[in-house]
Order: sequence, then C-alpha cells, then structure tokens
Amino acid sequence: MSDLTFTVPWSALCSDNRKFISGQFILSKEYRESKQAIGLLSVAAARKAKWTRAEGPLALEVVVREPDRRRRDLNWSKNAKDGITAGEGVWWDDSQVRWELWRFSEDGPPDKALAGATVTIRTLDGFKDIPDIGDDAHPPMGRPRQLSGSAADGLQRPRRVRRRPPAPDEPAGPAPGGTGGGCEPSGAPRQRRSRGAVEAGEGAPKAQTRPVRAPAQAPRQTHRDERPQ
Repeated sequence: MSDLTFTVPWSALCSDNRKFISGQFILSKEYRESKQAIGLLSVAAARKAKWTRAEGPLALEVVVREPDRRRRDLNWSKNAKDGITAGEGVWWDDSQVRWELWRFSEDGPPDKALAGATVTIRTLDGFKDIPDIGDDAHPPMGRPRQLSGSAADGLQRPRRVRRRPPAPDEPAGPAPGGTGGGCEPSGAPRQRRSRGAVEAGEGAPKAQTRPVRAPAQAPRQTHRDERPQ
C-alpha cells in the first residue's frame, strides 16, 4: 500500500483547546467545523488514491506552513486525528498511529496563499519501524541515556571541610582532629595544659622584673587568757 497524502488549508486547522461547560467537555463550534473539514478531505484523498482502510499500525507526518511570522505552537494533533477518524476512510481508530511527527516548514518565507498543512500517512510493518522521511533527522525516541559515573559525579557539589590554618612555624598538614586519636601532628601524645601554665619558648612572655610584695597579714587577735587582769 502506497502512502496517502493530502493538504489541509490554514482555515481548516484548529487548536486542541476545548470548552468546559456544566461539568462536561463540549467542543467549540470552530473545533467541530475543523474536524468535519479534515474528515472530508481525508476521505476524498483516500478514494482518489484507492486507499484501503488500514487495520495495522500507521505513521503520521504533518508539515505546517505558516501564513506569517507570529509565534505558534504545534497543537493541532488531536483535532487532525479526530477529523481523520470521523471521516471513516483512512483508519479505524487514531490509536493505530504509533509514530507521529509534526514540524514547521522551512522551505521559503511564510506565505498566506500556501499556508496550511500537508498530511502524509504511511503503513508500518511493526511498532518499532521508523518511516523514511528523507534527509530530515529522526526525532529522539525512547528514554534518555543514563549519565555515566564521571558525569554524575561532576554534578555533585564537593563537600566543604573546615580546617584550622597552620601556625607560622608549623608545617601545613591535616588538622589534629582528623587523625582520630589524641596525638599531635608530629605523632607525639597530646599533653593537657593547665590554666595558669606559661608556655616556654621564643614566643613566651618575659618574666616580671619588679619585686613581689608579700601579702599583708591580718593582725593577730589576742586570746582571752592573754588579756590583762
């Protein structure tokens, strides 16, 4: 079976937006008119091409040419498939479409006279087959590839470790607390220092040179036996 191709004018395209009234989804008048027009165009093209109503999986490719340079979305998929289904000449149900591609035309500038959509329907031998669409790149299919270990590690923020800055006369190295024991960086056991102890060495404070005055003693109280009679 050969491919089926037909053209839909720009005026017959309608977005997939719906109206919600009284708790039910009710199609707008524009949507219903567009659905009917696409159904008639698909049936006429199927009769002209002697297309047999397909029962297996199908591929749908639609190229849209815009009338101007205004920004738009490709949101005509549901309306177009509903119209083809309502025509009852191409397929039995739109669930038969297992591969679908919508794109804007890049052939020349926008033209109001040529604006519209070119619809092409192809049969598939299996659900995993991809139709040949010429030089155009195939759209990505399936799940994205998993990140490798190096790429995943690069996305993580390195952990920040706070360390005590080394003293001027002390070589740089790991913090004393990181060794896991009560030892100094050199390996010697750590000694506790008393509060009143004075460190010895070049950096120790100098001793006071003034004489130390003895503390004043309190006057001795006279015992009652020593009091004069």
